[in-house]
Amino acid sequence: MSQFLIVYAPANIKDIKVFTPKRSLAVMAQILQDNNVNTTIYDFGFPEAIQYYSDDTKNSQLNKNDVKENKIGVWLSRILGNKKQNKNIKNSYLRWIYKNIKISSQTVCVLFWIESREDLIVSRILANEIRGEKSGDKIYIVGVGPYFNHTGPYAITSIPEFDGILIHHAELSVLPLWKHITVGKPLSFVPNYVCVEGGEIRVGPVNRLLTLDDLPIPSYDNYESLQKGGKLNIFTLEQVRDGKVGYSEPYTLKHYINSTTERIVEEIGKLLDRFKTWTFHIEGEMVNSSDVQSLSLALLKSSHFITYSRNFHCLNVQGDWIHSLHLSGCRAVSVNVPTGSQRLLSKYYGIMRTISSLETALSAFISSHIYTTIQCAYPCPEEDRHTFDETLRFIRRIKPDSVKVSPVYLWPDSMWWENMESFNFNINSEEYIRWLAGEQDTAKYLKWKSLDTSTMLNEIMKLEITQQNDALMGIVLQVLQISKEQKFFRNFFERIVLEGDADSLQGMVSQFNSQLKKRIYEEEWNVRKYDFKAVAN
Repeated sequence: MSQFLIVYAPANIKDIKVFTPKRSLAVMAQILQDNNVNTTIYDFGFPEAIQYYSDDTKNSQLNKNDVKENKIGVWLSRILGNKKQNKNIKNSYLRWIYKNIKISSQTVCVLFWIESREDLIVSRILANEIRGEKSGDKIYIVGVGPYFNHTGPYAITSIPEFDGILIHHAELSVLPLWKHITVGKPLSFVPNYVCVEGGEIRVGPVNRLLTLDDLPIPSYDNYESLQKGGKLNIFTLEQVRDGKVGYSEPYTLKHYINSTTERIVEEIGKLLDRFKTWTFHIEGEMVNSSDVQSLSLALLKSSHFITYSRNFHCLNVQGDWIHSLHLSGCRAVSVNVPTGSQRLLSKYYGIMRTISSLETALSAFISSHIYTTIQCAYPCPEEDRHTFDETLRFIRRIKPDSVKVSPVYLWPDSMWWENMESFNFNINSEEYIRWLAGEQDTAKYLKWKSLDTSTMLNEIMKLEITQQNDALMGIVLQVLQISKEQKFFRNFFERIVLEGDADSLQGMVSQFNSQLKKRIYEEEWNVRKYDFKAVAN
């Protein structure tokens, strides 16, 4: 029987979301499994990887008070900056990953899940190693993930280690991909498949979902790291997809693809029964308040006790949602507010919303004790000291639980890409695409105007606001009942990751999952005894 492997080798293993199961991987595996395809998921974000990652970082000479450098950045630059190291895996973390990918004579395809440029670099090294050792076998290596949705088909010309990439809705492509490989048909006819043929970029038929309900509810049977207890039992639920291209771009509405509230409630019920969890993350930014209210009402009418987090874009967030969100179990939100500058918000990011209205809405979240993360985009090419101060004042007035600062990416085919000079993106497009594909370059991309994210992060640190957390951290803190000790927990989490303390990290994951089971049994007893939904929900 032919074997299909799905691999996620994260570059940033300090991110809390690395320790949660990925729904997209589980859905693709479910589609293949339902069609009798032997499929295995290798998700290497679980605690055992930490000790291997730490071996090459603990001796780094770093200033602990300097946020310009972090160990993951130094680690990547060291193992990826040397061409000889690209040919042979010398880093212990990558070597450990490679040894644990069980490729057999039955393996026909390895699918790498990629969310960032750093993930792509790591995957290219692993793919190159597979090519070298399995040179006698024809194994197709394909890239997939949100990063390729951003870069479009352009990146394929600079990643020779991959046979091709999947863009748009990869779930629609994974089964045709397997069928074309096994029967020997040209892959250029696979939906959403991008490859290079005869020096030209070939794109297969573009297939898009009409509704997320068309996808199966994943059972997570093939998710080995989840079955072994190496993941935090926080499951993602997709309510909306395709609302935006990326956090850093001007906000443009696209065709929204929805999942019905009935389908989401059904998936919650199955996950509750199987994994005894009550923690979820709602993926997708909503079009309007009626969508938010309908999901909240559906959750209230159900008999499920849950705690969940979700994302909002600043164009959509409203303070009057607080009541229904809180009643239905929402305890953490992440809001994308690219800047605190009114001029940049409208002119640069194309968002017709006032800063004062955003302050009012976000203050409502915070006053209701909902864990609130703001996602900022800094710097952009038009950033100056004045806009920098405006963003800081915005953060200082709101005082969110955490702030996540990401640099501004320039994505091919975006409005910025088509109007580079108007937005002060003075770059060589061909060189930039190669950089997006993971090639090293002397240009300081993402540090527009000699600025970088550390400039903002240093000031946020002075405000005693936690940096780089997302909404998932709010759920973790609540379950472990340490929400008032956020800074302490964050320092503890980073320390055990950087020191390679796999036992402590595994203990944290185990404590989290066991606490879930205890809590859900208590709430189920309350529902049965009093015939009403728990007050907390």
